Amino acid sequence: MSPEQLPALDALEDQPAKLMDTVAELDNEATYAFALEKERSVLFAADALGNLISVYRPKEVHIERS
Repeated sequence: MSPEQLPALDALEDQPAKLMDTVAELDNEATYAFALEKERSVLFAADALGNLISVYRPKEVHIERS
């Protein structure tokens, strides 16, 4: 999911405690998107190809790779 495909912040008004964010890995051009609650962190690991190999608390966060 590219940053342009993320919902506008005003579309999240009914869920003000969440934020959509993306992280880009420059070495392999992978992009990761996830919803993040206020004052929370998302911790994950990816291999050299950009594939997710581990997510801390995977039942609490969904990470999409593009």
